[in-house]
Amino acid sequence: MILYRLLISVVTPVLLLRLGDMCARLGFQKAKDTFPRLWIHAASNGELASVRFLIKHLVEHDETLRILITTNTQTARAMANRWMLPRVSCILSPIDLRNCTRRILRNWHVTGLIVVENELWPNRLTVCHAEDIPVGYIGARLSEKSAKTWGKFPQLIKNTLHCITWASAQDELSKDRLTKLGLAKDKWLPTIDLKSFFEPADQPVPVAVAQLYDRHSTILAASTHDGEDDLVLQAFKQARDYHPGLHLILAPRHPKRRDQITALLHQHDLTYVQHSTGARRDATTAVTLADTMGEMDVWYQLASICFVGGSLVDKGGHTPYEPLSYGSAVIHGPSTANFARIYQLLDQQNGAICVGSADQLASAIAQLLDPSKREEIVANAEKHIASSADLKHLIDAITDML
Repeated sequence: MILYRLLISVVTPVLLLRLGDMCARLGFQKAKDTFPRLWIHAASNGELASVRFLIKHLVEHDETLRILITTNTQTARAMANRWMLPRVSCILSPIDLRNCTRRILRNWHVTGLIVVENELWPNRLTVCHAEDIPVGYIGARLSEKSAKTWGKFPQLIKNTLHCITWASAQDELSKDRLTKLGLAKDKWLPTIDLKSFFEPADQPVPVAVAQLYDRHSTILAASTHDGEDDLVLQAFKQARDYHPGLHLILAPRHPKRRDQITALLHQHDLTYVQHSTGARRDATTAVTLADTMGEMDVWYQLASICFVGGSLVDKGGHTPYEPLSYGSAVIHGPSTANFARIYQLLDQQNGAICVGSADQLASAIAQLLDPSKREEIVANAEKHIASSADLKHLIDAITDML
């Protein structure tokens, strides 16, 4: 623990230069009142979106409750602010220094902390424990690779997990890994996949944007990684040879790869517009490069078919719940470890299509351009994605914290 504290102190100046907003990162921002607050920390857009339903439930059922959300990224903070939920504040998360955590606890009158997925920050959790602030851990997720990394620092992770009051895992494998690393068995609540409760955005796509896209002939490649874009473009070109009106929205997981992707678009001789520049498509445009953050809800609403990225390369795949909640038919690759249970269920019940190459992706797109086939896939998915998890345990645990 001492070594970790030394290292985080040494790298703090570099982190401040990279992250910006020194006031927030050092914990100096203050609430405008003295009401107690529940602190919820989520790393970025995906983690924050997974707890939106829970936050809405809490503020709707307790008119006295105030919540502080912290996020690691500017885009996640902007997303939370767009929700405009009553009595909810959102700021950038502090660096994991003990004094920064103490300032947050004091300045925002924190009575409980909830961390989402894999945000196990040692100083933050140990300070809360030392000051008798209960810590809940929801959607707890730990990959095999991360478990091996933590396993190299057994005392650090054991001390960190000891500070958790209760936890609810996203899946049984994560639960097993965290238990082996030191999270006591009696602290586990029922396993709940929070992402299965994803709620579509309240705001529809602006008419000026929606009228540029025919949903039935628009395909979304969502959250693609390096190594997937070329395969997606190969498949799209093949499908477009037989369906000239097709349009592709290519939304990379990391927009900073835009230059790499535009080079591929030129290589494939595909006309495109780059969304970040403010350009808008016309009848001759084949591809929209969705190279911004925080707008995935817009793209989901515009496409009837969605290839979910991170699955044709070894990244474990991204969530199918979001495109399914917008009624899009889902295509994915074989790498689905992050959502293994739901993808296995969808594949078994003909609620999604698994592909392993550009040719197979092109074939799947062609199949789903048939409205009856697409409707069948979507209907099958809707039958099996409804979560049967009982949220009572989770709500009761949070209520006890307050």
